[in-house]
Amino acid sequence: DASGRAFSGSVSQIAETVNSTTRLGTVYVAVGDASGLKPGMFARVTIETAASRQLTVAETALVWHDGKPAVFVVDDQGKVSVHPVATGTRQNGRVAIESGLLEGDHVVVAGAGFLNDGNLVRVAAGEASDAASAAEVAQ
Repeated sequence: DASGRAFSGSVSQIAETVNSTTRLGTVYVAVGDASGLKPGMFARVTIETAASRQLTVAETALVWHDGKPAVFVVDDQGKVSVHPVATGTRQNGRVAIESGLLEGDHVVVAGAGFLNDGNLVRVAAGEASDAASAAEVAQ
């Protein structure tokens, strides 16, 4: 931080415990010998994780149906049907959908908790239902 220098490295070990008060843990990172870093130094880091393209919807689209996560999908006639889904990672207000939807399905993102399977809906002027879309999601 103080020097403003950036270093590349790889995680070599992660401590098994995290402090429950501070929520801090220890991660050991291997960096090159030429870095000038000394053993025991502390650093502020950003850890990049693998990302994959996954189907995502707005978190507000999720409802609980029969004790499981689901979304309401709107068909071409404005009729909604409940689709049970398997969810994955949540990030930036969106949730990854592992199964239960197809890319391009139009899902209800507001007021879904008030709907029942088979209800008719209309999209308010100037608004659109959210389309399930593939996006980069950190793993």
